[in-house]
Amino acid sequence: MRVESHDRFDDVAEFDPATGGLEEFSRASTNGAVPTAPQGHYARLSGTLAVFYRLDASLWIGIGDEARNLDDPNIEVRWVNSHGSSTLELIDNGDLVAEVMYQPGSGGGFGDPTPFAESEDWDFGLFVKTVLGNEGRRMRIYRAAPQS
Repeated sequence: MRVESHDRFDDVAEFDPATGGLEEFSRASTNGAVPTAPQGHYARLSGTLAVFYRLDASLWIGIGDEARNLDDPNIEVRWVNSHGSSTLELIDNGDLVAEVMYQPGSGGGFGDPTPFAESEDWDFGLFVKTVLGNEGRRMRIYRAAPQS
């Protein structure tokens, strides 16, 4: 499936959810042939690969070697920001199965050329938390547009 980098516009990848393999390439290298609707986003958080994607009808998250179906009521994603550092945690049935601490991007602020951007545009964990916390957005994200 095709996923887009959360951090760099030009980076896209083919992601294999069965193996966790990610093959990155430049959007520019495709001469505009990259489809417009991604099936997910990815980021490297302090060197750990994190992928947020839709597989069939369900949203999934992978952090490092752990991947979970977010439709499972026993799965929880936690995001915390403290003193400029963020932590993304994956909880399965009350047990912490993956955790990564990282520095979010430095976008935004005074003089930002993208004043329409939100804090989630600079922090992958916040992006995931925001999507999961909004039922309408959670249902819409990474779904193909209806054919007319």
